[in-house]
Amino acid sequence: MKISQVGINLIKSFEGCVLHAYKAVETEKYFTIGYGHYSASNKENQTITQAQAEELLKNDLVKFEEGVTKALKVAVNQYQFDALTSLAYNIGLSALQTSDLLTYINKKDFAKASNEFDRWIHAGGVVLNGLVTRRKAEKALFNMVVEHVKPKEVIVKYRVHSGDSLSRIALKYKTTVDRLLKLNPTIKNKNLIYAGQIIKVPNN
Repeated sequence: MKISQVGINLIKSFEGCVLHAYKAVETEKYFTIGYGHYSASNKENQTITQAQAEELLKNDLVKFEEGVTKALKVAVNQYQFDALTSLAYNIGLSALQTSDLLTYINKKDFAKASNEFDRWIHAGGVVLNGLVTRRKAEKALFNMVVEHVKPKEVIVKYRVHSGDSLSRIALKYKTTVDRLLKLNPTIKNKNLIYAGQIIKVPNN
């Protein structure tokens, strides 16, 4: 799976974008730049553009998308995948892969998995308000319901051929005779159609 723009926007909102290299903690080995891009390739006093920050984030997310996908043994919806990718981007893939959260998901116990987001709020043994807020957002995203919108039915015109019947036309267009009658209120008798007649049919 691939993270959606919803998930990307969530990550951006919490990572923030810094266009110069920095160390959040002086003891860190490498510098960070852009949207949390932590790498040995980042150099002190380095600067980048907004476009470069976007590209770095896009490239970084590939590893996390692949890691989350491989860790999952069951199907998840897009929002759940986005939340898990955001979490992994923040805590690391290895932490996610060995977590109780992932174990619950792979057992299809999504309710318990959802509650596990609340546990990842510490850094150095201290609760951080920023992590509390991020976990709430990720948990809310994880629990969102995906709306399945039924595609709009496409109606086309069909010229009746000799030997046609409504049941035969219904079979051809994978619909029912009742549906054809509703689309064609001028047909008063389902057994009375004639060659050359133009009727409406659903083009499924």
